Amino acid sequence: MDVLAQGGIFIGAMAVLALGSGSRWGFVLGLCVQPFWFYTAIRHRQWGIVAASVIYATGWALGVYRNFLL
Repeated sequence: MDVLAQGGIFIGAMAVLALGSGSRWGFVLGLCVQPFWFYTAIRHRQWGIVAASVIYATGWALGVYRNFLL
């Protein structure tokens, strides 16, 4: 499962970078990658990364909200 999570993090990050900041779909992909971050950070008890993931997930969710729901 760790290999799957690491692959998800890598592929998701590369997809977000490929889309760039001008695409609203980057927010969707960024939000989709967050479960992999949460899984990895909680599994390895990296509580600082969990806290950072909460902040990043909030940012991605706000981006999705502003680009798709407003």
